[in-house]
Amino acid sequence: MKRLAPFGLAALASFAFMAPGAAAAADLALVIGNQDYQNAPDAVSARADTRAVADALAEHGYEVTLGTDLDRAEMRGRIAEFAARLDRDEAVDRVVVFYSGHTLTSGGINYLAPVDQGNDTLVEVMMDGVPLDLVLRLAGQEPGEAVVFIDGAQLSGFTAKAFAEPGLADIEAPDGVLVVSAAAPDRAIPRRSTGQSVFGRQVVDRFLAPGVRVSTAARDLRSPTWATGDTDSRLVLMPETTGRVRDRVEADTREDPDAAAPDQGAAVEQRLDLTKAERQTIQQNLTTLGYDTRGVEGIFGPGTRSALRRWQRANDLRQTGYLTSAQVALLNQQAVAKRPADTDEAQPTQPDPADTEAALELSRADRLSIEQRLSVLGFAPGQQDGSFDASTRRAIANYQRSRGHGATGYLDRQTVTAIMQETRDASDDIVEGAEALLNILRSLDN
Repeated sequence: MKRLAPFGLAALASFAFMAPGAAAAADLALVIGNQDYQNAPDAVSARADTRAVADALAEHGYEVTLGTDLDRAEMRGRIAEFAARLDRDEAVDRVVVFYSGHTLTSGGINYLAPVDQGNDTLVEVMMDGVPLDLVLRLAGQEPGEAVVFIDGAQLSGFTAKAFAEPGLADIEAPDGVLVVSAAAPDRAIPRRSTGQSVFGRQVVDRFLAPGVRVSTAARDLRSPTWATGDTDSRLVLMPETTGRVRDRVEADTREDPDAAAPDQGAAVEQRLDLTKAERQTIQQNLTTLGYDTRGVEGIFGPGTRSALRRWQRANDLRQTGYLTSAQVALLNQQAVAKRPADTDEAQPTQPDPADTEAALELSRADRLSIEQRLSVLGFAPGQQDGSFDASTRRAIANYQRSRGHGATGYLDRQTVTAIMQETRDASDDIVEGAEALLNILRSLDN
């Protein structure tokens, strides 16, 4: 078997799902993205990169074990599921592992950090984190057919301690495993505030491009991306014969009756459960392609719906103004192709969460109603007096985190709408609120 020479320092989830109609998978992937950390700054771009990689792999028939914002138990559970699938399938053609999130190194050992990773003691570092070597050894069960992508080079990570530092130390890849990192060991890079990172786009556009050999993609990598290890020089992660994103979009449009009308399309899009950040990415993608959404605030108003219909018309899709999962993937693919390949171009500045909350113009009665509703949902807001203190902020952040929203601790329309939706049938003792909340209640009834 021909091998690639090691690249050294050269400048170079939970659920499992399969592409519709795919046979029993011979291609396996583990994809994990941890972004909302409890004891460190958020790992910017982790969720967007993870979603893009998982979608691309599933599109080409991989059986993907996926996890986002996993705590210690969940992370170990996903990895155990992946290991079980490796043991289950006697003939595995290709193995891909993708991790995006914070990492820690202690005593020369690298750890992948769950969102509840502790960093106050050596015990926390070593018992909370998942050793990178474990993941590498799992990939090494298929020598010559495995690639591991690691994005643990966040500029803002855990606080350095005498016993542990953020980032990665030297990586020793098992025989037959290629490891591709967003940056070389001991190096960190800044990130865009929304959308995919440069590294995430390189993984999707180069390594996961149909018909491209891994050896070719690795040789074309540019600094600061770094690779080490080796694999079969003939390995192609996405064979040319597999389907394309557009094929799936057209099939979905023909076969999915939910996409036939705007009211049904709304239900399809609602099932995607898009986060605010994902909606902002979609709006930015539309803007990149020349379709003005009249803002990139994560709310799909008339401007965004109009932009979506114009984009759908240009792509010969039904003009519902609502998205399917396949259309989200196609839109992202088109926007990525239009952007410069090697620069983290400036993104629209995200509004300050406090300003976003202030723009809601919540009255004291509105705030009291929110506090009462948070309490009903099991999130302790502190004294219920219509004044948001530190306890209220923690309750809001915990609610947002539990629902997959950005945990800012401040209210936006998405968070308020979700709280109101979940507590519509709550006790009559809850204050209805004033004009701001009443308007949201009316919108839920329409």
